[in-house]
Amino acid sequence: MTRRRFIGRFLALAVALAVAEPACAELGPHVPNLDLGFQFRNLDKFEKYDFYLKYERGERGGPGQKDPASIGFHVTKLASGVLTRMEGNGTRHSDVYLVAVPRGQALAAPEKPPGPDWLKNPPAGGLQSEPLKGDGKNGGLGNVHDLTYDVRIEGDKLHADFVESKINAWWTNAFIIAGSVCAACILIPLMLIVLVVVLIMRSRRRSQAKSAE
Repeated sequence: MTRRRFIGRFLALAVALAVAEPACAELGPHVPNLDLGFQFRNLDKFEKYDFYLKYERGERGGPGQKDPASIGFHVTKLASGVLTRMEGNGTRHSDVYLVAVPRGQALAAPEKPPGPDWLKNPPAGGLQSEPLKGDGKNGGLGNVHDLTYDVRIEGDKLHADFVESKINAWWTNAFIIAGSVCAACILIPLMLIVLVVVLIMRSRRRSQAKSAE
């Protein structure tokens, strides 16, 4: 194999490797704007209540800002031990509250922007927790996480005790698959380059051996 042909093949493989890296990035899973799941393990202990999540969700500049058109107001019903995903669209969310109302009492999200007290105050005749936390140290909820809580009612106080937070199973699998594909995209061109170099070295040794004869 001539030196010119070797250089040509080496450059071709180098280009393939350079192309593989950005292509690999495109193959990876794109983290969504917001994907949170909530599970409350022991709601069935409180037969007198129905439980809901209450929160606001919107685009950037939405919750907590002065653009009510971008905000969605949500009340999501819960079932004991069932993972429930946050509803709506947008990149940001307000504090998320657990709400309990007497069994059978209707509770719906407001159709029009409510007053500033809607989110922080419990509904009529109901109970409301403190903002839900993403860990045992008052941390944020994060993203692409499934969060688990245990519930307590003490007098007129509703408590949601943090149990655990873990990355959503779907995203865990997606990242593993994407990582494997990315590794293949990078390793295969590298292995080809090594193989070509080995073949060239053997060819040169054979040529030198023939010349010596």
